Amino acid sequence: TCSAMTKRAAEELAAGTCGTPKSAKMASHTLASRCFAAAVQEVDESGNVTVRNTASYIRYLHEQQNCTAAFICGTTGEGSSMTFEERKAVTYGWLCARSSVGLSSDAFAILVVVGFESIKASRELAALCEQAGVDGI
Repeated sequence: TCSAMTKRAAEELAAGTCGTPKSAKMASHTLASRCFAAAVQEVDESGNVTVRNTASYIRYLHEQQNCTAAFICGTTGEGSSMTFEERKAVTYGWLCARSSVGLSSDAFAILVVVGFESIKASRELAALCEQAGVDGI
């Protein structure tokens, strides 16, 4: 799970970035007791990654499928075909969408698959996730 957010990330959140600051690590048993969805990433007609319908997808997963968490950016295989910038956009898109439907991380956790062929890119995405306030990686 992600550790406490840095001061810079907290300032970014105060400036309007979506996400929830983490004051401490989330207890592993909290995540282990959840019903997870392996989220499928939406693409538009041209094959570009989009988060246009993510809020309704989160609402569907939470309200109709009783899911309380989602793994994003690769659990269904699409992660290897996404660029770093696409994963970054998807991560922020999911955090903003969760907020827009009125759910907290307690109600619906977001975990990001950060694996890349490059360890450098994996580290960068993990750091971004920590700064953004995702619930786990």
